[in-house]
Amino acid sequence: MKSSLDISLETLTLAVSLSALFSGCFVVASGGLADKFGRMRMTTLGLGLSIVGSAMLVVAQGPGLFLAGRVLQGLSAACIMPATLALIKTWYEGRARQRAVSFWVIGSWGGSGLCSFVGGAIATGLGWRWIFVFSIAVALLALFFAARHAGEPQRQRQPA
Repeated sequence: MKSSLDISLETLTLAVSLSALFSGCFVVASGGLADKFGRMRMTTLGLGLSIVGSAMLVVAQGPGLFLAGRVLQGLSAACIMPATLALIKTWYEGRARQRAVSFWVIGSWGGSGLCSFVGGAIATGLGWRWIFVFSIAVALLALFFAARHAGEPQRQRQPA
């Protein structure tokens, strides 16, 4: 990756940090926006940002587009995480909610570890850009399933 983009190790490290930085900085504001404008809308926006950010990474030839793609991926996570957790709160109650939140945590945090392992295998076998091609495919699949839900949940306007 470093050689194909002709970037320094410092810039590569910055790219990793930018995603976490933008996710952390905007997650609270995104949660408020999800309550105001709709949790499914924010989830869809986040998935769209993920697709655009990943596409930027796939086509990046230098540090500018690469860093911008990582910023969009961070913003994507900031949109998706609070919106999907709030949807769980709205859709489920009692023990079903506890179970759904458990699966959300496993998917969010356990998935991060699994993605690092799988991403390494993909990068080794196919090249680093393919990691983001797969990311686009997963986001498109998530958009497909999100589109199957007609509108917002009935208890939408209650803050999470």
